[in-house]
Parts: sequence; C-alpha cells; structure tokens
Amino acid sequence: MEVYLNEREKILNSLSEWSDDWQMHALFCAYDGSENEEFMVEFWKKAVNLIFELCIKGVSAKQESLSEVFTRKGRRPLALEGVLQELCKRGHFLKASDIKHKAQSAQNVKESWGNWLGKLIWKQEEPQDTRIVSVEKLDSLKKEIFEHTVQEDRKVFLKDEIKKLLIRFHLSEEDLEILFNYLVGEKLAKVSETEIGGKTLTIVKFKVLQNDDLELNSTDSACLSLNLTLKSIEKQLKKLEEEKNKTHVKVLEKIKNKDKKSAKNFLTREKLIDSEIEKLTSARNNCEEKLFSISSSSNNLTIFQALKQANKAQKDHQINIDELQETLDTAQDLHLRNQEVEEALAAPQDPEEESELLKELESLGEPPRELPKELDELQVPDAPLPVKRATEQVEFE
Repeated sequence: MEVYLNEREKILNSLSEWSDDWQMHALFCAYDGSENEEFMVEFWKKAVNLIFELCIKGVSAKQESLSEVFTRKGRRPLALEGVLQELCKRGHFLKASDIKHKAQSAQNVKESWGNWLGKLIWKQEEPQDTRIVSVEKLDSLKKEIFEHTVQEDRKVFLKDEIKKLLIRFHLSEEDLEILFNYLVGEKLAKVSETEIGGKTLTIVKFKVLQNDDLELNSTDSACLSLNLTLKSIEKQLKKLEEEKNKTHVKVLEKIKNKDKKSAKNFLTREKLIDSEIEKLTSARNNCEEKLFSISSSSNNLTIFQALKQANKAQKDHQINIDELQETLDTAQDLHLRNQEVEEALAAPQDPEEESELLKELESLGEPPRELPKELDELQVPDAPLPVKRATEQVEFE
C-alpha cells in the first residue's frame, strides 16, 4: 500500500469533525457495537472511503497502516479496528482473507492431505491477513475490465493482458491478486491454466452475459490462440513497415548520391520486405476469417439452443385437443343441469296445495266472532276496589 502522506492532512481537514477536539475524542474511543455508537460507524465509513479515494494507491490497506494515517495529535483511534469489522459485516468494505476463501470455494480448491497434516503436526498457521479492501475501488476496476471485454468482443484473456490493461492504476501484485479473487468469488470470472503453442499460460475467462459458462472449452482455446497470433502478426507487420520505410529512405539517398549498386541492393531488400508483409497480411486475413467463422458458429449454436428451449417450453404448455373437448362437453352438461334445477325451483306448486293455502288465507280474513251475552253485559270497574281489613284482634301468648 502506498499512501500520499503529504495529502493526508489536507484531506482529513476537509472533514468537519476532524478539527473539533471534543468530537474527535468521542470518535477515537473504543467501539462497543451498541446502537448509540452509530455516529462512529458513519464517520469512519466516510473517512476511510475518502482516504481510499484520494490518499491510497491500490484497492487494499492494512488496518495498522490505516490507524497510522488517522493518528491525531499523537493518538491513534481505538475505535477504528472495531468499526472496520462492523463495516466489513455490512458489506461496505471487505477483508482480503474472506475474498481469498470465497474464491477458493468458487474454484473448488481443496487443500492437499500433506499440507493439512503438516499444519496439524507442526501447528503452523497462515499469517493473518489484516488488509481491508475498498468495495468502491473493486467495482470501478470491474467496470473497467468488462468494458474492455465488450470493446474487444472477447471473453477469454491472458492474465498478463488484464494486468497490462490495469497498469495505469498502479496496482501492486497483491492488489491484482485480490481483484482476480474477487471476480472469481463473485462468479464473474474463472482463472485456469492451459497449454497453447507448447507454453503453459494462465487464462482468465469472464462472464459477460448472464447465461455464459465459465468452463474453458475448445472454442475458447482456439479463439484465444487466434487472437494471440493476430497480435503477434500485428507486431511483426508494424516492425516490417518501419524497416521498409527506412530502407526506402536509403534507396532515395543512394540514388541521390548516384550510387546505383547500393541503391539496387536496398531496393531488393525493400522488395523482400514487401513480400514478407504480403505473406503476413494474408495470414492475418486468414486468422480474422477463422475468428469470424467461429464467432458465427457460436452465435448460430446460441440461437439454435434458444429456439430448442422455446420449442420445449411451448410443447410443455401445449393443450391436448381430446382433453379440451371433454372439458368443454362436461362444462356444457353442468350448465344444462343447472338450468334444469333452476326451472324446477321456479315451477308452480300443486293445485290442491294451492287451494288449501287460499282457504287458509280466507279464514284469516273473516270478521271476529261475537262474544256471549253474559260476557258482553259484564261491567268492569274503572279503578281498583278498596280492600277490607280484618277487625279481629290477635292474641299473643
């Protein structure tokens, strides 16, 4: 990790809290992970991102180095280690060790029995990797790589090609390894070794489209070999063109000096160079034609597989005509039965039952019967009658 220390103070002073002693005292205290300390998480997230963006080359930094960067008035922040752990849990930063383990799981890398047994006997442990990785920088580099794959119309590259592409970012070998591990762990790339032209080369295949397969196949190896051949031819053609121009200048000089013999020799050499350029140009055209043919075949295969999958999906959803007719007939029968039930419910009642109901209705409409004469002449008092009290005396023993 390389840090621009001369820019550190200027960058940190842009944080409003940095110049306030009381606030920084609270922010430098140990972090316990309570909800009341959320302000510490927000400040250190902002501060560390700012340092990564403006002050640190590469994508990673050791916790000890970050602690040194944030030293203020001779005091190092006790909160930083705990806050960084919390930020890693939340996904704002990543641990280099976690990225490596995730990549190994994605590549199905298993430790050999010999290494495992040796560590068990000698109790050897890998040195702890305390590097913190900026997710923002990783995403920026990922975008750069995938834009390059689209420009080149390729998915397979030599690992060295990608390193040359990223050389302007001044990444260390450690940071480049973190980047490749990150892409592998996210299943966006796969790193493998293959033999091309008698040489063992480290190849990276990128997942440009959602359905791309990361396994290296014969088509990938052929395309990579052709692309490498094309690059080699381009270099040779460029070199020959420069040599031809120099030779032509020599021819003109010798003619000017009336040295016909030397001019003839240089002219002969120029013709030989022209012949070699013509051969290489023809070879380049053949390679480009073969690449185009492979690309066309690959596209045709993709189209065929898509059509085949679409036909299968359509076949799975095909309706059986006999079953459809049977379903329609059943629905028609049920509809007719339902109509019969409704008609039966709405049909008029039996005439005998209807006449009995009419008689009952007539009886309900008859005038009330006359009361007997005795009951009609009975007089009912308008008020309660007085109660006569007993006049006998009660004797008590």
